[in-house]
Parts: sequence; C-alpha cells; structure tokens
Amino acid sequence: MTTNPTTAPPQPPLWTKDFVLLSLTNFLMAGGSFMLIPTLPQYAQGQLGAPESQLGYIMGFFTLAALMVRPVSGILLDTIGRKIVYFAGLWMFLSVMPLYYLSYTMTILLGIRLLHGFGWGILTTGGSTIVSDIVPPARRGEGIGYFGMSFTLGMALGPTAGLWLIKLTNFQTLFAVEIVVMSLSILLSWMVQYPVIEKVGRTAKGIQWSDIVEPRCLSIASIGLFSSMIYGGILTFISLFAQERGLEQAGNWFFIAYASGLTIVRPIAGKWLDRYGPHSLLGCAFALLTIGVWWLALTTTGTTFLVASFITGAGMGTILPTVITMTVSIVVPQRRGAANSTFFSGVDIGIGLGAILLSYVVSITSLQTMYLVCGGLVIIPTLIFFGYAYRDYTQKKAEIDAMFEN
Repeated sequence: MTTNPTTAPPQPPLWTKDFVLLSLTNFLMAGGSFMLIPTLPQYAQGQLGAPESQLGYIMGFFTLAALMVRPVSGILLDTIGRKIVYFAGLWMFLSVMPLYYLSYTMTILLGIRLLHGFGWGILTTGGSTIVSDIVPPARRGEGIGYFGMSFTLGMALGPTAGLWLIKLTNFQTLFAVEIVVMSLSILLSWMVQYPVIEKVGRTAKGIQWSDIVEPRCLSIASIGLFSSMIYGGILTFISLFAQERGLEQAGNWFFIAYASGLTIVRPIAGKWLDRYGPHSLLGCAFALLTIGVWWLALTTTGTTFLVASFITGAGMGTILPTVITMTVSIVVPQRRGAANSTFFSGVDIGIGLGAILLSYVVSITSLQTMYLVCGGLVIIPTLIFFGYAYRDYTQKKAEIDAMFEN
C-alpha cells in the first residue's frame, strides 16, 4: 500500500493532561480573583464610605503590586525553575484571602490589595510561561488562545458569581468562597508535571536590566499596555455604569456576554494566527473593540448593552492572546519568563493607569464620557502595531525560526 504524499502530517497533541490541569487551575485562579473586581468597589462605597474618585485605587493598587513583583518572578522562573515559583504564587494568593475579613477601612483594604497583587503577578507570569513551554510550537497560537479562554471563563463567571453572592448573602460569604476556590486551584496544580527548562546562566553579579526587561518584546508590550488601559476602565466601572443607566439586570450579565464574545473568537483567532500571522487579525480586533466600547457608552436598552458587551469581548479577546503569543514567539525558551514578565508588566501598568486616570475622567465628566474616551484610546495601540511593532515582530520571529531550523 502506498502513502499519499500530499497527506498532511498529524498535528502534535494539544489537550494533554498537564495542559488541561493547568487550564483548570488558571480558570479557578481567575474566577476567584475576578469575583472581587465588580464587588469591592460596591463594598468600598457602601460599607467604607469611599468616594467615586478613590474606587480606581482598588484596581490600581492591585496592579501596582503585580507590576512590582513581575520582574522578580520573571528572573526566578528562568533561573530556579517554573514549579517552585508558580507554587509560591498560589500559596501567596491563598494566604491573602482571609485578610479581606479585616478590611474595616479604605486604607486597610488598599493594603490587602497590594498583598493580593503580589500573588497575582507571580501567578499570571508563571502560568503564561509554563503553558508556552508545554504547547507544541506549531500550535502555540491555538494553545495560548485556549489557555486564555480558561482565564476568560473565570473572568466571566467570577464577577457574575460575586455579584450574585453579595445580592443573596453578604461580603463575608463572598470571601469564604474565595478561599475555597483558591484551595481547589492548588490541589489541581499539584498534579501537573512541570517542564524542566535549561536554566539561564548568570555571569554578572547582581540583577542586570536585561534580567528584568526583555528588550525584544518592548514594542509588543506597549500594545498590551495601551489596550489594558481600556480594559481597566471597562471592568472597574461597568457595574456602576449599568446602575446609572437603569440597566442593573443587564449589568449582572455583562461578564457572561463579554466572555461569550471571547470564547467564540479565541479558537478561531488562535488558528488564524498560527496560519496567517497577526496583521489582519489585529486590524479586525482593534475595529471590534472600538465599535463595542462606543456602542456600550451609547446604549439605552438591556439588549444593546449585552450585544455591545459581546462585541467588546470579541475584540479584547483577540488582542491580548495574540500579542502574548507574539511575545513568546520572538525569544528563546530560556527567556520566556523575562518575556512574559515584560509583557504583563505592560498590562499591569495599563490596567492600573486606566483604572486611576479614568476615575478622574468620571469625577469631572460622567461614566458615559469615560467609555467614549476608552473607545477613542484604541487608536493608540492600532498606530503602534501598524506603524512599527508588526515589522519588528516579523524580523525577530524570523531570527528565532532560523535559529531552531539550524
């Protein structure tokens, strides 16, 4: 029997035990964290008496802490290993949860958010680095897209569950559920067989700038930064915006609609990226994000609110996984920890600045104006990508591909 020479070789497996367990861990970690995104501003405003201008600091302090710890976590991932660092982040994340019971003042709450952010910074940097190690290179865009989907589902179900919990019970129950969810994530992560990557050799004493920042990724990280400014504004104020517009019931379903857009688009976007590259993909994504956010700002009915949320999710759900995949595709495996740290530091800066700066836009204008501003900000990452970052990425990816072909 002869073999058809035109038959394509079988694709390497993607859905391995480790990939599934790591994705489930990512889902629980995201769900537990995002339960607090729409609920803590309500807690701060309703029980601590915080004004609107301070609500952005709840997200801002969280992302500031993540930003501070990412460079260290990137170095440690590349030098002492993936498993130890990832587990340290998980245990830190869990240990902070009971402290929310002690948040009697806004100052205490912000201090807890700082501690919580340290664990978040380690976990998100470590998870993205580990998954980029275990997925087949030929299916990296698809694999990171599915891994990102696990985060997205947690991001959608977490806020929805959090809002329902405080509606049906109280904030103390919410904090208890947080502890249970993070305990389950540690149990699942314990069963993962973590990859062993050749450690980075160090010839210089002390920490060098190149240990903290991966220069090859700076143009791509800037796209993540400005896109995340929009993301931070959307998530911080969506619950209050829905209440202001008399759409509280639709607001409870925002994260489901948002995640539905993400979930539908990510498998398609990942495969498109692996086959055709990011040029047309990100062009469509930037357009979708602009349309979705502006429509969200102008909506007056529950139906159009949810449609706009879906479109916004489809746009953002294409942008972030695509640029993450671009980031790890232009560095050698031994620098993926530093590369992810660089990229997510940009994301943290963007979310933190977005939450804080857009809080002031709200205080001097309105929530609707703030969402209109968010839609306009999409032009910045669009110009960066088409003006410089795409050419830079293409050149550097060709260098890495040639290195591993030889």
